[in-house]
Amino acid sequence: MNFFKLFFKYTTSKAYIKVDLDSIFEMVQKLDVHRTPKLMKKFNQHFVSMKIYSDVGYAEKLNKKRFKKGTFGHDLKWFMRSMEDDLYKKSLKKLKAKNKKEKIFFQHAMFQHDVIHFLNDYDTSPLGEVMVLSNNLANEWRWSYFVILLSSFFMSIGNYFKKTKIPLSKRWMYFHPYIFLRLVFEGYKIGKRSAWIMTVDFDNLFNKTTQEVKKDLGIEDSVYWKKIRPLWLITHKQYKMN
Repeated sequence: MNFFKLFFKYTTSKAYIKVDLDSIFEMVQKLDVHRTPKLMKKFNQHFVSMKIYSDVGYAEKLNKKRFKKGTFGHDLKWFMRSMEDDLYKKSLKKLKAKNKKEKIFFQHAMFQHDVIHFLNDYDTSPLGEVMVLSNNLANEWRWSYFVILLSSFFMSIGNYFKKTKIPLSKRWMYFHPYIFLRLVFEGYKIGKRSAWIMTVDFDNLFNKTTQEVKKDLGIEDSVYWKKIRPLWLITHKQYKMN
């Protein structure tokens, strides 16, 4: 029942104009209640989990340490400070953890979210968030992410055909269902072929170059996303002004 309620709520929202963080966190909390323990169990099988539970988080290390220009640590630190919405901080207020370990797991998951944004050059627009979720879903099946993507697909159909001042000929980027599905497929494919970011020991990577880190983690270029993004940003701006 929660699945259909949240699906309808998100589909009828204005998430295509501005990312609805409240709805996203609500879905994670309600739909992943049984999935989160399974993901934690999967994560706990990796050596890095012991380090995450006992050490200072990577986001905090980024804030405290200084890195040379041109390194991954320096670039990621600059990116996280420039983000319009700090999911890391907001997650601490929105997500209710059952215990200390789950809280740390949530914090690390938000750090992973930001790293996926950065390494794949996904912006923080609604479509950029779709790309992150598509990428992340390849390594972490979550019903919340699936609902968001499914809702966004139906939203793309509705927005493509609804009455607006924007000519139909200029609405083909994000709002064309085929384009949307192709982007989701690319994000998922890249995530499937790359490392699960949750299990990466970033202490060994901060002082490398960003390109070296991308190569080490098997992250491919988002070709179709880079092709669509400039046109999408124009359309997105027009929809915000409508």
